[in-house]
Amino acid sequence: MKECSEQAKSIFQYSKPWIMFDRDEVTEFDNIIRNAKKQGINAAWSNRCLEVWFEVYFQNMTYCDTSEECWKRFAKLFKEKTGKEYKKSDLEIYNLLKLYGDEEKAIKRAAKKHQEQTKMESKPSAMNPCSTVYLLVDEIQKR
Repeated sequence: MKECSEQAKSIFQYSKPWIMFDRDEVTEFDNIIRNAKKQGINAAWSNRCLEVWFEVYFQNMTYCDTSEECWKRFAKLFKEKTGKEYKKSDLEIYNLLKLYGDEEKAIKRAAKKHQEQTKMESKPSAMNPCSTVYLLVDEIQKR
């Protein structure tokens, strides 16, 4: 977060700093989010893993016990929707999600789930499934 803060101060394009990460097995998940907020850094996070954000391009988020379960379920959905194999390292993933999915619906689905989870849970680590990546994507769209 230190590097993110420093760049935000020195480079105009980074005047709204963001960090993005997923829950996976991160033990300090809630503290990272809390500390980022204290430092004026926006946090785009996903719980349990980034694939819950990807999932909303096609359907509502579904609960996962583990990141591996979440990844496998998304890989199957991705194959059904695109006809392509899902590779986490694929540099074209965003373009494929936009081409075969619906980004506006994704933002709405994720926002709705985030609101629902916030009513039930106070800690992001307990909000499963949930993602705030929609806030970052929405911010980028507005620019």
